[in-house]
Amino acid sequence: MNLNSEKVNGDLTKLSKKEICAISFRYFGCKYKEANPKPVLVAGLEGLIAAQLTILPAAAAAAATAAAAAAAVPAAARGEV
Repeated sequence: MNLNSEKVNGDLTKLSKKEICAISFRYFGCKYKEANPKPVLVAGLEGLIAAQLTILPAAAAAAATAAAAAAAVPAAARGEV
């Protein structure tokens, strides 16, 4: 999920509860219960982001690097031919 995508545009309230929980756990190691009210989940994720500003940009950079590296590998080497 791209937090700066056209759909979200940095507004965490546009994420589903499941997406908020997944981002919180995957990138911050913080497990929230999806049963919590959405405002509680949004506030929690906003707090995590504010406390660790470099986590998400670093993850985006790593994903871009991995995608570029995968694209550079010939199809035959990936077993796709």
